[in-house]
Amino acid sequence: MQYLGFVNLQEGNWMNNELQFGFCKFIDIEGNYYQGEWKDNQKNGYAMEYWISGDSYEGQYRCGMKNGTGKHLRANCNSYEGSYMNDQIQGFEKQKWSDGQEYTCDWFQNYMQSKGTFEWPNGNTYVGIYKENKMMEKVFLLLRWQNNQRDLDIRQKK
Repeated sequence: MQYLGFVNLQEGNWMNNELQFGFCKFIDIEGNYYQGEWKDNQKNGYAMEYWISGDSYEGQYRCGMKNGTGKHLRANCNSYEGSYMNDQIQGFEKQKWSDGQEYTCDWFQNYMQSKGTFEWPNGNTYVGIYKENKMMEKVFLLLRWQNNQRDLDIRQKK
């Protein structure tokens, strides 16, 4: 990663003109902003990051990548809060979209995986199996609102 420069170095240990460890603030060559812990010349520990796209991330880094817990807020107001492994969404978590959709399930390498629940803003809810972001079951449960009542509908996927 190329850096425009350190904006404000509060503490740290330098060797061969590289920050070995400490707390720093910097802007990279694309204009993205990072504020947080640094170790072995890379992001490591708690940090906040703001990208020129309008996205932001607050959470844990290890070995230069998102690892541990964190919250990613996108410019379009979609958000994800949960676990990361090697920069990818990982674990049982919830994703929220700006239009009100919510997905709760296991994530693996940025994909919706295994049994999960997808809820639309109108209250309809899909409960079933996902693989790589796709509904996989031929028969699944759909909970929906009709006439102000929750209705269970068992459907067969075509």
